[in-house]
Amino acid sequence: MEKALLGFYVSGHPVEAYRDIIQNHATVDTETLSDFHNDAEVCIVGMLTRIKKMITPKGDTLALLALEDLNGVVRVDVLPSLYRK
Repeated sequence: MEKALLGFYVSGHPVEAYRDIIQNHATVDTETLSDFHNDAEVCIVGMLTRIKKMITPKGDTLALLALEDLNGVVRVDVLPSLYRK
């Protein structure tokens, strides 16, 4: 709740406890993600800070996510074909 109240973490970022795991598994972070092409396969690790489910005009479901790591936040769009899986 501290980030929601203050806009930043006082006691440390919740992902900090997983730094070693992230370094072993992630191939990008929010700072380096833009260096890759849209069709590149990458692995990014963080925590979901927002999940918004939406219905398309065709009636399909999609989700808009915010994934936060130690360096920033990135928007993740889960298109209907992936959402169904």
